[in-house]
Amino acid sequence: MRHKVRGRKFGRTASHRKMMFRNMVTELFRHERIQTTTEKAKDARSIAERLITYAKAGDLNSRRMAARKLTDPVVLQKLFDVLGPRYADRPGGYTRVLKMDGPRRGDNADMAILELVTGEVAHKPRSAAKPPSASRARRARRGAGGDRRLSRRRGDRGASPTTRGLRTARSGGLFARPGHPGVDIAGAKALHCGGRGSGPAGTRGRPRRGAAPAPSQQRTDR
Repeated sequence: MRHKVRGRKFGRTASHRKMMFRNMVTELFRHERIQTTTEKAKDARSIAERLITYAKAGDLNSRRMAARKLTDPVVLQKLFDVLGPRYADRPGGYTRVLKMDGPRRGDNADMAILELVTGEVAHKPRSAAKPPSASRARRARRGAGGDRRLSRRRGDRGASPTTRGLRTARSGGLFARPGHPGVDIAGAKALHCGGRGSGPAGTRGRPRRGAAPAPSQQRTDR
C-alpha cells in the first residue's frame, strides 16, 4: 500500500523521470508555454518556480543550482537575464496550469497548458472597514441568545419553589433583604425529600440509614 508515499512515478525509473522534467522545464523557459498532461504539469510547475527563485537571487551558487536542472546554456542565460528581473517584484506564483477541454486521443489523459505568468502584480488598495454583514450579525445575535439560555439553565428557571428557596437561603439572598420572612431550611429539606427519614411514622419513604426507628416501628415483644 502507498501510505504516505509522496509524488507520482509516471511509470518511469528515477533517472528517466528526472530527465523528463529537466526537458520539460527547459522547453518551458524557452517557449514560455508548453502542453502536457495535468499531472506532469503540476509536478513540473514546482521545479520551474524554484528555478525562477534562483534567478531572482542571481548569485553564483544559485546559477550553479539552476544549471543542474536545465539542459541548454542558452535557456540558463535567458533565465537569469530575462525571467529573473521580470519577476523581481512578484512574491511567488510565476506559472499557471490551465486545463484543456477534452482528453487526449488514444489514452484519454487529461491535458493542460503550463505557462509563465505575464504582467505586473496588481496590488489591491486597502479599503475602509466594512460594516458587519447580515449573516455575521445574525450569528452574533444567536451567540448572545445562547448565553442567555445557558444562564437560564444554570439559574432557577424551571426549578421547584422549594429548590429555589433552598438555593436562595444557602446563598443568603433572602436574609440580605430586610423584612423578608426567610426560609425554614430544615422544613424545606424535609418537604423536598418527601419526608424520607425525617417525618413521623407512616410517611412516604424508608428511614435513613442509622436513624432511630419511629415509636410505632420499635419492637414490643420483650
